[in-house]
Amino acid sequence: NLKYNLEYNPRLVINPGEIEDAIHKLAGGKSSGLDGVYAEHLKNCSSNYWPLLAKCVTSFLVHGYLPDSLMSVVLLPIIKDKSGKINSKDNYRPIAIASTMSKLLEIILLERLTIC
Repeated sequence: NLKYNLEYNPRLVINPGEIEDAIHKLAGGKSSGLDGVYAEHLKNCSSNYWPLLAKCVTSFLVHGYLPDSLMSVVLLPIIKDKSGKINSKDNYRPIAIASTMSKLLEIILLERLTIC
């Protein structure tokens, strides 16, 4: 039986304007993460979704919990030198493809940290 002492903290509240700004900063034409959501989905969605996304992101901050889907990435090996040995592990570098929602959260947090 866990008890949480959650007090209202207005600094944790994300407003729809922050969601809108973060959506506009998302880079288009990129791969989606495991959730299958592309930046274009958010860029072309109705502004009616912004308050819902704001509440969702606020709940992440208030409760200090991120779902596994936000924390999971797809790792892809990318070849460094195409004329080099393609069988050598040293000729590859990994890239991590994160979900669009985690990128949205990252943009919001980064913006807030640079304001402070």
